[in-house]
Amino acid sequence: MKTALAFDQHDMATRWVDDVPAVEVGPGCFRRDLPSDDGVRVWVVDMRAGAE
Repeated sequence: MKTALAFDQHDMATRWVDDVPAVEVGPGCFRRDLPSDDGVRVWVVDMRAGAE
């Protein structure tokens, strides 16, 4: 049995995370907002060693 996808795979694109601008959201904590569909937020969080 095949499972239907909830999105169109052809609309997806690869991206190097380091090419996405980082926004500092706290001391030593950075967020990178990745592109996504309307109503969906996708992000990556980078934290320096010792950051909380």
